[in-house]
Amino acid sequence: MSIRLSKSKLLAFRQCPKRLWLEVNRPDLRVDDESAKQRFMAGNRIGELARTQYADGVLIAPDNHLASALRETAERLRDIPRKVLFEATFQSEGLLVRADMLIPARNGWHMVEVKSSAGVKAYHLEDAAIQRWVMRNVGIAISNTSLQLVDTAWTYPGGGNYSGLLKSEPVDKQIGLLQTEVPKWLNGAKNVAGGSEPKCSMGKHCNDPFACGFQDYCETLAPLVQYPISWLPRLGAKAETFAAAGIDDMRKVPASELTKDQRRVLDATLQNELFFDALTENEIEEVSGIRCYLDFETIAFAAPIWAGTRPYQQIPFQWSCHIEQVDGSLSHKMFLDLTGDDPSRRFAESL
Repeated sequence: MSIRLSKSKLLAFRQCPKRLWLEVNRPDLRVDDESAKQRFMAGNRIGELARTQYADGVLIAPDNHLASALRETAERLRDIPRKVLFEATFQSEGLLVRADMLIPARNGWHMVEVKSSAGVKAYHLEDAAIQRWVMRNVGIAISNTSLQLVDTAWTYPGGGNYSGLLKSEPVDKQIGLLQTEVPKWLNGAKNVAGGSEPKCSMGKHCNDPFACGFQDYCETLAPLVQYPISWLPRLGAKAETFAAAGIDDMRKVPASELTKDQRRVLDATLQNELFFDALTENEIEEVSGIRCYLDFETIAFAAPIWAGTRPYQQIPFQWSCHIEQVDGSLSHKMFLDLTGDDPSRRFAESL
């Protein structure tokens, strides 16, 4: 059977072989959470804004019809004079990729991948390395490669002017070192996709670099643990160490490996009792009188929508405050801005 993969599926393999197998063979089991949808929307928005940098650029197959995209890309590469191409599509050895931007350069093309992140991440480099490997395999001369990232120091002036939102980061050296790895990844991914469902334990990789949409399914396959070690707070790197040692239940963790707080959580869990830290006299004095319990929420955008704000700036739009009187009676005050305008000032004044 001929296995054909997209770049996204190859990256899924890099995260977890089981994820790739499920993407190919049981996509019906995937459950994407709201954060995944929001991340997808943010990425699309940044991609759209990146294309506005080149007014005469050509968007290949906006309907995402891949056969048309491959044909149109080949035709556009022959155009004279050359133009910037968006979503140029290539295929080699059963691996299909779409480049965010191909910019004409003196010695070929400048390949640009656009990311909604503020900094270079490891999976960005793998992404770009896969793109360049495929394009060079089909004879496209790539003179240099870079990422366009969100510049969080930039401030939106308003009026739909997003010039300066993106900054460029050359990555030729880093992805050059990965070129010999790409065919290995591809062969491994094809073997997994065409084989039987892999057996993979759940762990940190389930959410790195992104939350896998198959976690609900994988949890149904995992053995039931009465007191999972994930209930212990602030395990950090020890979680993987314990997992590698086959320790999945809190009761199996050596006492010497537990902090005071972790031991407290373990004891309270096993005894099925609530635990409260007793306040000292000074602490009781500090919280005597009227008490206010405040909570607030913020929102952030990769591409700011309000003048004077920055990418990913946390902008408060809601607060809730419960007020406890000396006699124990409670009252509640709140603020929620639904106007669609920058809520910062109204938030502060109301609070």
